[in-house]
Amino acid sequence: MGMINLNNKIKLLDCSTINKIAAGEVVERPAAVVKELVENSLDAGAKRVIVEIVNSGKDYIRITDDGHGIDPQDAESAFLRHATSKISQVEDLENIHSLGFRGEALASIVAVSRLDIITKTAYCQTGLKLSYEFGRLISREEVATSEGTTIIVKDIFQNVPARKKFLKSDRAELVSITEIIDRIAVGHPAVRFEYTSNGKRMLITPGDGNILSAIRAVHGKDVMASLIELDRECEGCRVSGYVSNNSAYRSSRSCQYFYVNGRSVRSSLLGECIQSAYKELLPIGKHAMCFINIDIRPDMVDVNIHPTKLEVKFTNDAELSECIREGIIGALRGEELIPEYKISKSALGGCDGSLHVATEEPIDIASYVESMNTTDIFLSNAADRPATENIGDMPIVNETENYLNPCEVAIVRELPPLTAEAVKANDAACKIAPSCKDAEDGRKSSKAIADLMPIGVFLKTYIVAQRGTSLFLIDQHAAHERILYEKYMEQFEAHAISSQILMEPIIMEFSNSDMLLLEENMECLEGFGFEAEAFGSNAVIIRAVPNMFGKPESEKFAIELIEALGDIGSSYELRKAEIAQAACKAAVKANDRLSEIAVAKLLDELSQCENPYTCPHGRPVIVEISQNEIEKMFKRII
Repeated sequence: MGMINLNNKIKLLDCSTINKIAAGEVVERPAAVVKELVENSLDAGAKRVIVEIVNSGKDYIRITDDGHGIDPQDAESAFLRHATSKISQVEDLENIHSLGFRGEALASIVAVSRLDIITKTAYCQTGLKLSYEFGRLISREEVATSEGTTIIVKDIFQNVPARKKFLKSDRAELVSITEIIDRIAVGHPAVRFEYTSNGKRMLITPGDGNILSAIRAVHGKDVMASLIELDRECEGCRVSGYVSNNSAYRSSRSCQYFYVNGRSVRSSLLGECIQSAYKELLPIGKHAMCFINIDIRPDMVDVNIHPTKLEVKFTNDAELSECIREGIIGALRGEELIPEYKISKSALGGCDGSLHVATEEPIDIASYVESMNTTDIFLSNAADRPATENIGDMPIVNETENYLNPCEVAIVRELPPLTAEAVKANDAACKIAPSCKDAEDGRKSSKAIADLMPIGVFLKTYIVAQRGTSLFLIDQHAAHERILYEKYMEQFEAHAISSQILMEPIIMEFSNSDMLLLEENMECLEGFGFEAEAFGSNAVIIRAVPNMFGKPESEKFAIELIEALGDIGSSYELRKAEIAQAACKAAVKANDRLSEIAVAKLLDELSQCENPYTCPHGRPVIVEISQNEIEKMFKRII
């Protein structure tokens, strides 16, 4: 530890040093310069903004707009710190409608660069040009120009080598600038943006006021086609924009755009809302795309908590979160979310005897057909069904337990006599329906699923069905997992989980600290359908388990719940995650052979699910292959 020098005296920093320090907070990289200047153009009422950069903005940035310009008498004042036309007193911070308001951007930029500004208002005959060199005004002259403002920034951070060396690679800086422009362009669809880098055209938006047009210009037609409109109002605000369906997602949150009163912002709160709304619709680790604007009363949001104004705080966090989450869920429920399989473009040119699908993996048609066995497929025509003696060859599951559903026993007995082994093998089919509750329970049937006509089961894993001119593949495990999950969640939320008393209770021992935690959360276990109580000083005895999943799965479920009890007591989402995990383990598996009865029952119960499109972990339950895509495979169309 160094010694403190008592001779060091406190002294005031000069203006130049203060401005350089401030610049490091507001304009730490070229992308920040672009952001601040473009936002100034928007505040000036611009309908066209042109952005030109050279060498990722390190050497040259030019922003040109057709806004109302700066009055010649105010031009020099604009480059002083805290000089602003947006607010005049502290109370104005609660009623901010502009993107900029603190008067720091221009002062910070001019302090660390060579800067030229050319500006003209509608009522001036000529324009004004000011030239600065690292904060010092070096020239002022009248020039001929059109209404609006052009600012040219060169040699950024050349006078602050310590800061310049921390700039990232040219590519990284270019990506950062591009992302800033993309977000601003989508957030202001009524403004035409033109963006070039080193003379190369990067982006042009039409400026027609349609956010979908701006999204298409930035992200392409495929992203635009995947979007669902969102529009919901809650007290003091309105949430609108577009969110992606469950077929379009990214590996990061880079395509989640949030705007508060037109300002592009970052917010962990908004990100968590999206994550929660899509939790059961997307695979783990994947993220939805969204373009959401929140129109909110200015006094309900604080945009003054971050130097670059990227982060915001809301006064009504809980209400806003619920409004966004419910709005997204409502928008998604109104759509048929069956993803459509599409063949890749490269498949159309293949002539090597193999079929190249979207994954670019070749599938040899001949060997594919040869590998298929008639016992792997049942046909809707009874005359074409496999002979009953083949049933003995079916895989046997759940050899220690018989979970024949009483609703199906009578139907099963109408089939040809089965051996004991065949009955065990048929368990997979029978355990599809763990309760006798059918459509009369009031749940709304999904027409998208209810209209499917099953025509086979492929590889004892995928149910093959058709509807209209499309073919559908349904993952039997994911479908059953969804059914079990929703039934259990329905009972869980209604506090109506039925339990099964165990012939041999489960006794588990714990440490002192874990036991104390268990005693505090015993009601939590009961809420999941377990009958448990303290047994001695450091043990718990479980006398009953929820009968939804069967005894073996319920025992594992209990252990996992207890291990995570500290979090479960305060996290509803973790409860859902544990239930989803239990449903996964109890669901019928791939390679479990299902009878026609079981398939019909599965599709019927799936059609009654609130979300029949994905399993609780977000994997697809069903995929559509259109006639158009099939005909492409066989080169009937190109």
